[in-house]
Amino acid sequence: MSLRRVVLALALCVWAGLMLVQGFTGLVRLAVSDKVQHFMEFGVLSLLVLANMRLVSRRLWTVATMAVACVVSELMQAWLAQGRSFQWADVAANYLGSATFLTVAWVAEKRTWTRVPDEGSDDELDVELDEIVVSRYSTITIVTQLHSPPATMVRSTPTFTAERLAALQKSYSEAGQDHVFKFFGDLDDEEAAVLFEQLDGIQVERCNEFFDRTVRNPAAVEGGDKIAPLESGSFASTLDGSSSADDIAAWNDEGMRLIRANKVAVILLAGGQGTRLGSSEPKGCYDIGLPSGKCLFEIQAERIRRLQQIAAADDGAAATIPWLVMTSGPTSAATQKKFADSNYFGLNADDVFFFNQGVLPCFALDGKFMLEQPGRLAVAPDGNGGIYEALRLSGALDWLHERGVEHIHSYCVDNCLVRVADPTFIGYAALRGAECGALVVPKKAWNEPVGVICLRNERYSVVEYSEITEETAKQKRADTEQLAYNAGNICNHYYTLDFLRTRVPDIEAKLEHHIAKKKIKHVDLDSGSVTVPAKPNGIKLERFVFDVFPYVERMAILEVHRQDQFSPLKNAPGSGVDCPETSRSDLIAQCIRFAEAAGATLESLPEGREPSFEISALVSYAGEGLECLNGKTLAADQLINCLDDVVTV
Repeated sequence: MSLRRVVLALALCVWAGLMLVQGFTGLVRLAVSDKVQHFMEFGVLSLLVLANMRLVSRRLWTVATMAVACVVSELMQAWLAQGRSFQWADVAANYLGSATFLTVAWVAEKRTWTRVPDEGSDDELDVELDEIVVSRYSTITIVTQLHSPPATMVRSTPTFTAERLAALQKSYSEAGQDHVFKFFGDLDDEEAAVLFEQLDGIQVERCNEFFDRTVRNPAAVEGGDKIAPLESGSFASTLDGSSSADDIAAWNDEGMRLIRANKVAVILLAGGQGTRLGSSEPKGCYDIGLPSGKCLFEIQAERIRRLQQIAAADDGAAATIPWLVMTSGPTSAATQKKFADSNYFGLNADDVFFFNQGVLPCFALDGKFMLEQPGRLAVAPDGNGGIYEALRLSGALDWLHERGVEHIHSYCVDNCLVRVADPTFIGYAALRGAECGALVVPKKAWNEPVGVICLRNERYSVVEYSEITEETAKQKRADTEQLAYNAGNICNHYYTLDFLRTRVPDIEAKLEHHIAKKKIKHVDLDSGSVTVPAKPNGIKLERFVFDVFPYVERMAILEVHRQDQFSPLKNAPGSGVDCPETSRSDLIAQCIRFAEAAGATLESLPEGREPSFEISALVSYAGEGLECLNGKTLAADQLINCLDDVVTV
């Protein structure tokens, strides 16, 4: 609530108090007609009521309040003035003054039907930006690329004319979604502008088509899906000598060659908040409790920096790995501020590109769009599968093409062990001539709740654990005694830029959405009140990043050790599974393995106490460069930021 509105509200209270309690006795002495006095008093009072009622955006309430006040005022004056009679003429003067001033105010407000909200100060922009862009199809972008601190962010000024409003209302009416304008006339300037921009940015017919195709008329699968495990020769593995050391070295060499040639970029999926972790910040800002206190963003940024250093050391030329960060409405401003405040974690700001994950309207069970507030449509992220369209609409793909990038590594932010721009994975996929690839890890057990990559109707696909029976999940390979459905999907993917630019747009037109029935807070269209349901009342549609797999012609799947590359952060502290404590423990254990592989030993600690041992990614990306530790006994509690400062015992 602004200070201006607070002052007006207080003025209303003071004015009403004087009027009702003292009956304007002090004003009667003015040398003006009693009826003119009533006219002016209620004219000014009406404007104060109007300003106050705008706080709840109800024009009807303004009229109703003044209609009652006009009569009550005269009754109170007759009662308090000791014998003064009730006069309908005074009431009429009250009504006339109120109606006149309200009419003038509303006519002036609607001049040319153009609404322009207050710009606000620069300091407010980083908070307000994500309130403007709430649609994947919006013509306004929060910030597609930020190379300076958030204080320099700008936004478009949302304006609309009567003609644009009428055209938009017509399009929604023809689509059967015109109910979203029910409260439009009650909104103030800023609220109306935001809602207009939100609705104008949505392709309403396309959203209706999504609902019809997914919910009302889903495509039938003739004979049902036929699911089969991956064939042994259809993927490679770095586990237990499955691939020769020479092969793995060749893959790594090819990946490093591409990095040195500036042909590799990285996409980070970072739209999630740390809500389950007890944090309101983006999940990438979360500190898992390492000795360094580094957040996930910083850990991953330093791995990029280390790879660039290794590549540059090979031939002396600078190597650059562009980093594209996909955020969401709730995380966009905070993520960009974190990067700016941290000086992009040592990376060049020109090599970081931010773009926003898309959203879709939330649907009622009958297919109607839902309103979150009278002036805001209820929307939800369109799933991580929205990355493909978001990349295209944000200009990210063109940006990569202009830089000469050809190979892309994509991963999720909530994995502290991810090998960002993994040269082995990239080199393996590139040498296979793949257009898309996936990194997988063996399942912990047949009933681990993780999706697996397999064949569905003879095409690559990810099958959720709930889609296969216990009998199927327990099947084993005859040649290895491993689980047949063992390729756990960890959202760690490879693409060629050509695949994303030329093949994916056609594939997207064939993709189905997935249905998620949710409890969605919404506005009751009859009462105008916000309702919080007790059971699922709406539908959110989403796509998954792996939905493109069945359409891939050349796929590369590489199996790696879970302990080397996968430690998800999903659950609250203290839960014991996929939580901050397990992430911290897994990363520390990896650092210890790096040191021991180099020939070092760690000092013994009392039983039950975990070492607090960390090797900065700037020192070693994957265990390389630690030869100087050979033969040394290292202190168990230390952070190694420089090999010259290693603490030994």
